[in-house]
Amino acid sequence: MKIHRKSHAGDKWYSCGQCEKRFSSRFALCHHRNIHRGKYKCTECGRCCGSNQHLVVHRRSHSGEKLYSCGECEKRFSSRIAIYYHTNIHSGKYKCTECGRCCQSSRHLARHRQSHSGDKLYLCGECEKRFSSRVALNYHTNIHRGKYKCTECGRCCRSKRDLVVHRQSHSGDKLYLCGECEKRFSSRVALNYHTNIHSGKYKCTECGKCCQSSRHLARHRQTHSGDKLYLCGECEKRFSSRVALNYHTNIHSGKYKCTECGKCWQSMRHLARHSRSHSGEKPFECTVCSIRFTSSQLLVIHSRIHSGEKPYLCGECEKRF
Repeated sequence: MKIHRKSHAGDKWYSCGQCEKRFSSRFALCHHRNIHRGKYKCTECGRCCGSNQHLVVHRRSHSGEKLYSCGECEKRFSSRIAIYYHTNIHSGKYKCTECGRCCQSSRHLARHRQSHSGDKLYLCGECEKRFSSRVALNYHTNIHRGKYKCTECGRCCRSKRDLVVHRQSHSGDKLYLCGECEKRFSSRVALNYHTNIHSGKYKCTECGKCCQSSRHLARHRQTHSGDKLYLCGECEKRFSSRVALNYHTNIHSGKYKCTECGKCWQSMRHLARHSRSHSGEKPFECTVCSIRFTSSQLLVIHSRIHSGEKPYLCGECEKRF
């Protein structure tokens, strides 16, 4: 019971000697150490596997290959374990009326509903950002750990390779190409997340996006109809989806407040970047024509004028932009 309670308290007493990642139980630490052992090493992320078979399965997380299909919703997965875990949302007698997901117990259902209600009960001790689940909080805390720090946003990464991949989100480099629509992404994770719009049997006639269920399709259609059913309790601004509303509420929750417009941010770095929109400061200069910009992202987009790069392709006429 004492060991189990640590998973709720957030205390992580057990540290990995290889990468300094911390865990709330010795079992979790022992399970994690396997990624540093084994003679079969992944050239993409450095993770070690005990057998060639495990390495083949692991590599699918990088390649995006998904061999296993769910019989209920036709969603695809890269491993048998992932699809086994996924099928739980179709079994279970406690069903969410918002999205149709099934849970094994009323407790799990209550926890899941927080993702729809917008209640964020879990607080990060580092930046005071709030989350609707402990899993989301634990995933978030990784940005405060690690010895490789991004100078642009302060996010910490476990390895130099992870930092290089993360920096692409600031530089605008999009190396990963979707085979269906040729849209480009700065990371493989973003590409894998995007490919969901091409799977699913419920297709939007407006934009061609595919959804996993009729409920998700109905919610997606609100973005085209202009219906804004979700209301912000702070400023009464309305949104077409709960995700958009939750993203918006960050401007009211952060502890770093702009004295000009009252908008809030989660870190001093984000506030400093926002403040340039008021001060007119433009620290990023084009080396070709000397035009200045408020962010490195805008500079990257501008530089395509000089380089001639056109990464965006029209699917109808193949004209590039």
